[in-house]
Amino acid sequence: SEYSKLEIYPNPTSNNSTIYFNRMLYKPTIKLYNIYGQLVYYKVNISDNSLNLDHLNLSKGVYFINLME
Repeated sequence: SEYSKLEIYPNPTSNNSTIYFNRMLYKPTIKLYNIYGQLVYYKVNISDNSLNLDHLNLSKGVYFINLME
């Protein structure tokens, strides 16, 4: 099977970022976690191969992204 490539830009960011994946996925879900493992954002059934994370009011820090098909 083909793996999905995930690009996040700009990194680091101050207000917004774009998440881009290299192929269309079937009903993808993106989850964003803080370093404590707490879910801070999620979006299901993304209809495009990119997602703009604009003004999520996140604290400065490191976040982990989980992309599932």
